[in-house]
Amino acid sequence: MFEFVDHVVYINLSNRTDRRMSIEAELAKYFPNSKISRFNATHHEKGYIGCTMSHIGVIKLAILRGWKNCLIVEDDAIWSNFEKGYYLLETLVRKPYDIITFGTTFTTYNRETYKLYSGQTTTAYLINSSYYQTYLDNMVEGLSNLVESNSPGHYALDIYWKKLQARDNWYCIMPALMVQKEGYSDIEKRNVNYDHYFNIQQIAK
Repeated sequence: MFEFVDHVVYINLSNRTDRRMSIEAELAKYFPNSKISRFNATHHEKGYIGCTMSHIGVIKLAILRGWKNCLIVEDDAIWSNFEKGYYLLETLVRKPYDIITFGTTFTTYNRETYKLYSGQTTTAYLINSSYYQTYLDNMVEGLSNLVESNSPGHYALDIYWKKLQARDNWYCIMPALMVQKEGYSDIEKRNVNYDHYFNIQQIAK
């Protein structure tokens, strides 16, 4: 399974050893160790800034290593709806995709093609190498605006990337193939449970 995935990178803060154990156990179900790398997440007092910086770092690493594609996973991700989700993923990777999200919240998409028009959360997504630079440029621009304005409602990673979603070849897996595990969030600085939000969706024709 997942033969079409060149490499997997999970993002993990050094102090969250609990999450490291959890995500390594999840990934080990379907990926060999040789395909998995840990990225030491950037710690920032404003978690949404650290989040963007971490994803920027992963894309720079993917470019450096020359991976054909990269599955980027946050350390609170867990598998969900696997049989149906994986079958859909196998179909979507045959398309000329830029990014395939494994799980988004507040999702607007085409239920026949699974073309994504708008979706939030960076839980897990597969990115094609041909799209690395486009995505990197978007994140760098968003981060600059985020630091300057301190307005995550406009410039957080999973908000600013919406500029790309409707325009480019983004697809989503619905129902989600990966969701966020309930627990303490270093970004939100509180316990969170987003299960409900992964089920909020709007169908676009």
